[in-house]
Amino acid sequence: MLSQAFDALTAAPNDDDLFPFLQGHAAGLGYADVHFAVFDRLDDPKNAQRVIQTTLPQAYRVAYHAARFNRDDPTLRRAAVQQTPFGWYDCPELDQARALRRGRKPVARRMLDLAAAYGFVDGMVVPTHIVGADNIRQVGMVSLYRRAPGCPDLPCWFRFLCQMLHEQAVPCPAAAGGTRADPVLNDRVRHCLHWAARGKSRSEIAVILGVSHATVDSYVRDALDGLDAVNTTQAVARAIRGGLIFP
Repeated sequence: MLSQAFDALTAAPNDDDLFPFLQGHAAGLGYADVHFAVFDRLDDPKNAQRVIQTTLPQAYRVAYHAARFNRDDPTLRRAAVQQTPFGWYDCPELDQARALRRGRKPVARRMLDLAAAYGFVDGMVVPTHIVGADNIRQVGMVSLYRRAPGCPDLPCWFRFLCQMLHEQAVPCPAAAGGTRADPVLNDRVRHCLHWAARGKSRSEIAVILGVSHATVDSYVRDALDGLDAVNTTQAVARAIRGGLIFP
């Protein structure tokens, strides 16, 4: 499944095919709608969100912005600083708000009520981080919406698909001074990324490769540097797209 997913995504002939491909996998995992956006400014994510593609109802999006929920949405703030997926109720504001039944409703509770009015009762957010020109970080987020309580776990390959969607749909400008030459990674570093793409932890990779945990950390640092990546997820996505590894 992992290799088939990556093969299909990297073989997509144009950007228009990427989002529907991801949406299909999200539906297979139990998510009804998908929303992909990027932040052009990390210091002010509420005003800098740029929607790339979405399946959310237009009326829901209009009501969300009319209520100015983008100014206080805890998922936006969290996506800007966190690199791993999280659920709606991992955000304390939303977790506390869902228990409220009486009295004045805070913004978080009104956000949940609006979502529920359109059938959404839970969701997950997959942050995607990219390093662009002059080491400027750009953050994106793939938001997944559920019509039933509880969120199915996201397999590691789905995170890589989200990262690859960001990489292909919103290419970063070339670094200042010209385009960087194609990266060259040694065999050990590529083997490390191969197993990371398979969902193995650094401790597990150390056992598989027969090296210390510190050595694996060194391989990861080399991969991040060689691929101009901000984290392992981005490094794996770029290595797959560049034909450096084949999970």
